Amino acid sequence: MGKGEPHFVLRPAEMTDISTVAAIAEDCGLSFWSSKAYATELDNPDALFLCAEVEDVVKGFAIGRFILDAVKGDELEVYNIGVSVQLRRRGMGRALLQRFIEKARERGGSAIWLEVRESNLTAIQFYESIGFSKVYDRPSFYLDPTENALVLRLELT
Repeated sequence: MGKGEPHFVLRPAEMTDISTVAAIAEDCGLSFWSSKAYATELDNPDALFLCAEVEDVVKGFAIGRFILDAVKGDELEVYNIGVSVQLRRRGMGRALLQRFIEKARERGGSAIWLEVRESNLTAIQFYESIGFSKVYDRPSFYLDPTENALVLRLELT
């Protein structure tokens, strides 16, 4: 991080983080997840749910799940990444995604998948800068408003 950038710490999410994570997700305009859905992921052994804190306050998160592929090995699907608006473009989202990549590699994963709204050019450029590439479109995947999703994949092998 550059001079004057906030120092943040990545750590596993905890039950006490759920309300803050939900608020960050809402502020980011992410597809709605209930607090119960986030809590359910905490109890799932295949889930990967991380938080980024600045001065002990959660300011970002990433959530996904490992999916066993009997042929290719584990693959990781990223469900959501959110960073507080005031801290965007300061490396927090990249650090969260890099930690996902590290965890997937540690587990012998072959790839990471995610969907992104086709209109979210900033996110698409961000994912492409890390090495993700478009695999296909999912028509009308998102609601409110209805929009296609681009399915992106990062090969790990």
